[in-house]
Amino acid sequence: MPMPEDDRALAVYIASPLGREGRGGIDRLMDMVIGEIENRRDLGVEVTRITTRGDRNIALSPFYLALAMAHLSVARFRRRVDILHINLSNHGSTYRKLALAAWARALGVPYVLHLHSGRYEQFLDTSPASLVASIRTMFVRSAYVIVLGDYWARAVASRFPEVESKLVVLPNACPGGERLRRVDEAGPVQILFLGKLVKAKGISELIGALGKLRERSDWVATIAGDGDIETWRRQADSLGIGERVDFPGWLGPEEAWMRLGQADIFVLPSHVENLPVALVEAFGMGLPIVTTPVGAIPEVVRDGDNGILVPPGDVEALAGALRRLLDEPELRRRLGDQAQRDHQARHEMGRYLRRLADLWRQAGGFASGA
Repeated sequence: MPMPEDDRALAVYIASPLGREGRGGIDRLMDMVIGEIENRRDLGVEVTRITTRGDRNIALSPFYLALAMAHLSVARFRRRVDILHINLSNHGSTYRKLALAAWARALGVPYVLHLHSGRYEQFLDTSPASLVASIRTMFVRSAYVIVLGDYWARAVASRFPEVESKLVVLPNACPGGERLRRVDEAGPVQILFLGKLVKAKGISELIGALGKLRERSDWVATIAGDGDIETWRRQADSLGIGERVDFPGWLGPEEAWMRLGQADIFVLPSHVENLPVALVEAFGMGLPIVTTPVGAIPEVVRDGDNGILVPPGDVEALAGALRRLLDEPELRRRLGDQAQRDHQARHEMGRYLRRLADLWRQAGGFASGA
């Protein structure tokens, strides 16, 4: 396997917003990537994480960003960085990454952009021309731009045609898992949502749909994530389902994985998405999925084959999809089995890491690995 000079491992710095076990999909994905790479010497890659925002207190983000830039400077001086991997979202994330990318260019460190935001189109279309010009420069000067689906490749290329040749479609991945519940296991069907508890994730519609199922006694639901839990709990109480809907708050990686293993149905009725990590994790666990055709989701979820798609904001359609899965355990089994096969074919972590490592080598001017 070709290596950087002196046969050392390719040195990759990964810039993520909140750091290890950060409360968001980007850090969740990077936790998996970094953890797997640390156990995969055959990849010939060494990763170092730098944090650009910091957890919880946004006022400290300038400090974290300055510290990340200082770490990058020291690594460049010591010739211990070959590639910078920049995870990018909208608004504050973009402002921070503009500074980091410019600093990388000044240091002579090539960088790869990894676009995660489900709102980047709207962000670009509503930003002033001067900001869009700066973002264009950041994209054009990158080695590659990773997007999570063809939808996002088209969205970026339509705004920045100069980067079309640099776009790489690399859908999210995760390790596979083994469900802890059989489809025919006794007890209520476990319905699970994982994500931020905000309107854009369709939480109001989900609770409303569950309310339409309140006369049934064959289900319970977990709605897990950060957000205004009390508002959503009051909505559930007002619909008479408060005792059957659990709001545990944010779940760490191990507990989230355990909940996925115990679930029967995964539901994500978002209005806006890129390609959610939680959805890919549900695929890896072999869960039937109810979700919406937004962002890159319809490139992954095929209605009636490995999941059920409903229009965003449609409470009746969402309730109908959940009712159908409650009524038809064999459908749950079939959709979940196909989801797991699709995970192995398109979202398996080993294959993802090999593609990512090859991309990093190419970005740094090194030959691709085997």
